[in-house]
This record gives sequence, C-alpha cells and structure tokens, in this order.
Amino acid sequence: MLIGALCGRLVCGFLCPFGLIQDLLHKIPLPKKLKIRTFPGDKQLRYLKYFFLVVFVIVLPLLYESNPFFCKYICPSGMLLGGIPLMTYGSLAGNTAAGTGTGITSWAEAGGLTSLKLGILAATILLSIMIYRPFCKYICPLGAISTGFHSTATALMNPNVPTAAFAKTFAAWVWTCQQRPTAPNAFAAVTAKRPAPTMQSVQGSAKKLLPPKP
Repeated sequence: MLIGALCGRLVCGFLCPFGLIQDLLHKIPLPKKLKIRTFPGDKQLRYLKYFFLVVFVIVLPLLYESNPFFCKYICPSGMLLGGIPLMTYGSLAGNTAAGTGTGITSWAEAGGLTSLKLGILAATILLSIMIYRPFCKYICPLGAISTGFHSTATALMNPNVPTAAFAKTFAAWVWTCQQRPTAPNAFAAVTAKRPAPTMQSVQGSAKKLLPPKP
C-alpha cells in the first residue's frame, strides 16, 4: 500500500513477473493489422478490472468464508507461475491429493477447473501477442488498486500541490541558511535574527534558488 501510494504503478511496471511475460509476448512480430493498439469499447473495458476487484476479491470472499475466488477461478498468472509448475512437479514425483489437504497436486487429478484456468491462460497469451498487456488493462484487480494509487502518487509529486511546494521551498530556505558563513553554526545565527519561517518568508527566501517554471 505504501509503495503504491508513493510510487504509483511501479510494481506493475517493473516488478510484476506476469507483466514481463506479457511484454515479451507482445514483442512477437505480427502483421500490423493484427497488432491492436485500440478498438471500439477499449476505454469502457478498462473499467472491467474494477468489477473483478469488487466482486471476486471483496464481495464473494466475504460472503463465502474467505474463498479466494479470483485466484481460484480466474487468475492466469497463478496458473502459469504456480499451478502448472506445481502440478508438473507433483506428476513427476507421483504425488496425489489424498490426505495432503492441498487440493490438486498432479495433472492426473486435474478436472474442469484446471481446464477453465488453462483456457483463460491460453486466451491471455494469444491476446498479449496482439494487445499490449490485456490482463493488466482489463482484468487484474491489483491493477485497479494501483490505478488509484497512481493518482495519489502523481498528486504528491506535483509541484503545484501546496504540501509539495512548501516542502520544496522550505528545503531551499534551509540550504540558504546553511550557506551563510556568519557564525560557526550558520543556521542558528540566521534563525536567531528572524522569526520562525512562514509560508511567505520561506517562498521569498527560496525564490531565487528555485528553477524557473517551464
């Protein structure tokens, strides 16, 4: 939450392994007609991830004993990075689900749910070749959360926001005080001759140090 509030969609852009896989898939060359940048209804479909967030991540787990509906029934990332490796390992090791309490542990035990998630994964892979990060755009509930954080982070970094402007000018004012060699403790010498800084005095002291607005 903190990283999202401060850095926006940093995790989505640089840390998410499934995002990287989609990036690599989209680099597969195709005729230009098959590379889809936008299409009718694209902007509307981007709101679909909020539906998955509210319904499959919040509402249904609350109603049905914290069952992870999105991860269990939809998430192609979990299938690719978790389900397939675990079931493959289980098949090679001869594991069975009986008595383990861990559900399906081998391909021999896979059923309709596994087929459903493999179908979703296959569709995501095919779409990723044609559309840039379709899972992130239209389905991922974490992407929906990060989008809200992105707005917060943008506001915090915006120099037009009063809090950010005050912090920036106050830092410049402190730097000005420290540069005056009027006493062993320049900051104390300067502050002793003037009252505590106000917003107006801070902005006035730092005005010459701040870069001009573009």
